[in-house]
Amino acid sequence: MTATHKRRVSSPADLWVISQGQNTIRDFSAGDKKIYREVAREYRISDLAVYMLNPNPVEVKKKLIGCEIYHQQPFREKVKEKIRQKLPKKLRGLLKDNHIKPEILIRPLAPKIGPLKDKELQSHIDKIYSSLRPYDPIFTKLSQLDSNKLSDIKGVTRDIDGKTSQLTLQGSLDEKVKYMIYYILQDVKVIIQKAYLSDGLFDMSGFDFESYNSKNLHRLIQFSHDGQSKAYVLDSQGKVKYWIDDVKFLQYMHILEQSIRINPQLNDSLTLCAKGKGKPFKLLFSNQLNIDYSEDFLPMAYREVFKNCRLGLNERAMVINSLKNFQRGISFNFIPQTGSIQEKLITNISVMHDLKALMPIKDNLPCLYSEMNKRAAASEIGKFYLLDSIRGYINGN
Repeated sequence: MTATHKRRVSSPADLWVISQGQNTIRDFSAGDKKIYREVAREYRISDLAVYMLNPNPVEVKKKLIGCEIYHQQPFREKVKEKIRQKLPKKLRGLLKDNHIKPEILIRPLAPKIGPLKDKELQSHIDKIYSSLRPYDPIFTKLSQLDSNKLSDIKGVTRDIDGKTSQLTLQGSLDEKVKYMIYYILQDVKVIIQKAYLSDGLFDMSGFDFESYNSKNLHRLIQFSHDGQSKAYVLDSQGKVKYWIDDVKFLQYMHILEQSIRINPQLNDSLTLCAKGKGKPFKLLFSNQLNIDYSEDFLPMAYREVFKNCRLGLNERAMVINSLKNFQRGISFNFIPQTGSIQEKLITNISVMHDLKALMPIKDNLPCLYSEMNKRAAASEIGKFYLLDSIRGYINGN
């Protein structure tokens, strides 16, 4: 069965995530090769959605800023540790721990000059930095390490938001030391389990926005069998490319699609990344933001509507109270590549509001409900409108 998929896209870069679904009948094979037929829902998804839904490992870049050096323990400490492990937990403290603790070697990052428009000047500055690297004290320390006296060495990386994480290095101890000397203070490739990190958080730095092509269409199939909802993505030959870990991720795709359509700030931020003028970082979905709006702190969507509908104080209070419920948040942060003196991590927050939150006041305030209904975008997870759009930044490290 062939279905026609429609999508509304208003982005300058034609950014989109997922289409409206169409019902279809499909044959499925169970583990015992038995064929069964189910009513399924078929969607078209973009390159962006394919990346976010993929449960496979993703390669990202992080700054290598240092390492953890693990020295070999004296023989007596190794023996003492074996004895300690055989003792009851209450008695283990009687043996004094004289283990040599890991040595942390971290190189603070200097203020970074953003990309320059003059490519020759940029290249000249990069060469100067490169020529000065061997004279940095951290290189002297690393070059003096004796691998015969080490038990391990692990890298320390830093994200663009300043958070650090441990990097497991491969190879022999000599190879690990050489790796640190060669790559310290540079961006290195790191493998993470998948783009989805946890609790609605996606790592977007592994997605190549510049290669994004809005004309690429991928098929996603969702169906239910034996009371369980499942979904998978097909490859170009019509075979299963991967199964989606949790069908709730489709809700994220739908709400992101809606937000891209109706929030110009989010749209512009993603478009900058697609044009190579921004480095994407994280995308976070929040089911309930609990932003407590008030008369003194009105959301963007209601500042003009309150004036046009001429509401009384009691009516305004009734509306404000309804705004606390059914909020959905989408937070996207990235670093613009504008050549500014210091990189800034910019965060865009889209506060999406489910129109059903206004149902209790619909009959009493038809003017207001009608206005918000016009602003809402519909999808399979509901009808949402942009309640507020917040933008801010922090200095990068």
